[in-house]
Formats: sequence, C-alpha cells, structure tokens
Amino acid sequence: MFTPLLRPEKPPTTAEEALVAARLLLQTAELTGAIVSLEKPADVPSGLQGAELNITLPIPALEAALHKAAVKAAAEQGVKISQTNLRLSEPTPNRLHLHVTVEAKVFGGSLKIDVEGDVTPEGETHVRFSGFKMESGGGMFGGIATAMIRPKLSALEAAPLELQQLTGVPVRLTQLGCLEETLTLRGAFSAPPTAAAQRAGEISAETRDTGAPRPL
Repeated sequence: MFTPLLRPEKPPTTAEEALVAARLLLQTAELTGAIVSLEKPADVPSGLQGAELNITLPIPALEAALHKAAVKAAAEQGVKISQTNLRLSEPTPNRLHLHVTVEAKVFGGSLKIDVEGDVTPEGETHVRFSGFKMESGGGMFGGIATAMIRPKLSALEAAPLELQQLTGVPVRLTQLGCLEETLTLRGAFSAPPTAAAQRAGEISAETRDTGAPRPL
C-alpha cells in the first residue's frame, strides 16, 4: 500500500553512510520536511560505534503520506477517499497513541472510518502495533469497510516489525515520542555483523528451514 522504501543494498559501515541511507529512506517515503541529524563522539574517527541518529518528522507530512496510500488502496476497490486525518499523542514515554479518521465516498453515499491504536518499541530493535479499535458506522458499507481493514490491522498486531529489516539500517530505537505537530525518533547504530558472523546466521537460518545446513 505504501511506496516501497529505497533501502541500501548493503548495511552501512560508517555513520556517514547510515546518515545518507536514512535520508534516502525518508525521501522515498515522501516525508517532506523531515530533519535528520547525526551525533558522533569526536574520539571515534570511523565506523558506527557511538553514533546516534535524530529524526524529526512533521505530523502533517505523515498524514499526507497516509492519505496518498489510502487513496491508492481505496481506488482499487472503487472507493474515493476525500479526507484523511492523523492525530498522535504520547500518553506515556516511548508510547504513541494514533487516531486516524478517513472520510470516503462510496457509490454516492458517505462513510467515516475511525481507527485507534498504540505504537511502542519492543526492545530496541522492533516496534509493535497493538490495541487497534475500529469504528465504521453501521450499514452495508460500514460492514464492507470493516471486512477489508480489520484483517490488515490484525496482521500489523500479529508480530513486531524489525527495524533493520524494514529500513536496511542497523539502528536501535532508543526514543520515540511526539510534541505538538512533530514526531521524534532517536536511534543508536549497531555495528554491522562481520562476514563470518553473517555467514553463521545464514547457516542457522538454513538449518531452521530444512533441518540441516546446506552443503557449502
């Protein structure tokens, strides 16, 4: 539903490469107005160790990206989205509560959909969506909307999203919050695995899939 992210072909090995990768990710997501900055200890000349990434995202930019995705997905079902509203709050530190309202035109009628849920870090390497509630009104169109959207929300809740798999950048999420009209994220970089460790991980994955490692 969303624009595919332009992830780096290989994990960044320097803080500068990671900064470029983060900016490309935000550009391909069409999140205009995002500010990305890098903090790095002066006594660490190279590599990712000790580097921290700060990202601020205007919530209206997130709302615009969400609206574009909703319009595209709804058009495939013959539905016209007229308005999308996104509200974010931070009830407790490192927990975001989101409230999305979508207004649509369906075969000459109107439909309003409200979705609420929470986003929280799980450890420093994953984020989890939980507690989704949905209201779509009564009637046939409300029932159709629920049947279409509820499985997608359940899929989001089923398992946490791994940040590195999503972004291609070896980053640990250390802070997630929002203030007024801005979403803030802070992350610390993890050094990429060595070639030997990466190969060991591949062999381990092959063992889980087949029951035994494949011949080298």
